Amino acid sequence: EEGTRNVVAECLGKLTLIDPASLLPRLQESLVSESALMRTTVVTAVKFTISDQVTKCVTCCITNIPY
Repeated sequence: EEGTRNVVAECLGKLTLIDPASLLPRLQESLVSESALMRTTVVTAVKFTISDQVTKCVTCCITNIPY
């Protein structure tokens, strides 16, 4: 089950690089889920997003995550 979550998180992370404007807000909403497994998957997805392309990720985060 953990391996499956990691694969899902990696896919979400890579997809987030393709369409950050629509996916980052959804990931952000999922951070308040009651499910610890959902929150863990989201955090792992963000980790994969950052580790794949740091420069692109910083740009998309700056423009899509409100402070």
